[in-house]
Amino acid sequence: MGQFNNLRQILEQLTFPRVSGSKFERKAYEMVKIEVEKMDHRTETQEFTFSTFYSRILPKIFFTLTFILLLFFNTENYILMAITALGMFMTVLISINPKDSRLGKKLESQTLYTRLPSIKNGSNIPKNFLDELKKDSKHIFLFAHLDSKGQRLTITLRIISFRLWLYSYMLSCTIISLNNYVFQTFIFVFLIIIFLSINLTATTMILLNTTNNKSPGAIDNGSGVVVLLDILRHFTNDGIRLSNYDLWFVFTGAEECGTMGARHFLKIMRKVPEKENILIVNFDGIAKGVDYYSGLITPKKNREIYSKFQKIAEDIKFDFTHSNKVFGIRSDGLYLKNKGFGGFGFGDNRTYKYYHSQHDSIDKVNFEILEKLSRFVFKALVELDKIQL
Repeated sequence: MGQFNNLRQILEQLTFPRVSGSKFERKAYEMVKIEVEKMDHRTETQEFTFSTFYSRILPKIFFTLTFILLLFFNTENYILMAITALGMFMTVLISINPKDSRLGKKLESQTLYTRLPSIKNGSNIPKNFLDELKKDSKHIFLFAHLDSKGQRLTITLRIISFRLWLYSYMLSCTIISLNNYVFQTFIFVFLIIIFLSINLTATTMILLNTTNNKSPGAIDNGSGVVVLLDILRHFTNDGIRLSNYDLWFVFTGAEECGTMGARHFLKIMRKVPEKENILIVNFDGIAKGVDYYSGLITPKKNREIYSKFQKIAEDIKFDFTHSNKVFGIRSDGLYLKNKGFGGFGFGDNRTYKYYHSQHDSIDKVNFEILEKLSRFVFKALVELDKIQL
């Protein structure tokens, strides 16, 4: 039970509201920095500035414009439709490079990272972590985000509001089109009123959902942070370095504000000469069970490695569920996957309902699961190093 208690102690220290860009997020960063340096690892920090406009304001503008567009479509006012559509197009353009946005409130955040060089790259850590990145070097980046956030509406209500918006919008467009261009009937007018009302209700719910600093963030993502720290402890205590892969332990900031930490850290990852030599491992929200997700190492792709992962899990009596869907809407792992990086990640769909709320508390976390996940990933990385992709 010794290691359980150590994991609990660290998570207890990290379980406090720490919204992106706040002094509380900075406090979490400083606490993790101390834990890493206790293990005699040198750290580096990437400081960055970000705007809240992309994740907190821009979506509200977009959804408002989509509802206005419906109204103009219903009245066949094509000039106003064109103006509204142009506004929507502008919001899409702004969202392409959100980390460079000059709109909205500017906040400061930071990403903490350390690097364990492979035996192949030499045992000495370079003065600058970006030095000695040889063309044929291989790298595994392990991610967990430091921040948490609360939101006014529960995640169940947010899911309901988005689904209502989507279905009512599609049906409204269809019925308005039929009413305008095929034939007009009273029933169509009645249905348009119904579905426009539903869409307005859903849009209003989306607009009313605001971010706050009330979620303790034990699951999302204190659990991921302590697992990442514990994997680093395994490599430290056992004095192990991988033969072929450099390991990077990355604790990102501002993930809950549009994955800003990962977006900025991508600049560092691009210093690696060959993108295909990078693997990603992401930890985001683990509490009562573990869902494993990957588009790269699955029962159908890379079967040899996946079967070895299963054997490791059996040996330590660790259960995980393979999931075909990527966990999270705006997670670091999903963002990096969309940028073309392969790898795998861990989450927990069982406790998703607690995210971004005051119920995201430490009593929901099973520390035996966290410890076994840590041991599993440690052994999986050692095995992966032998096989290589």
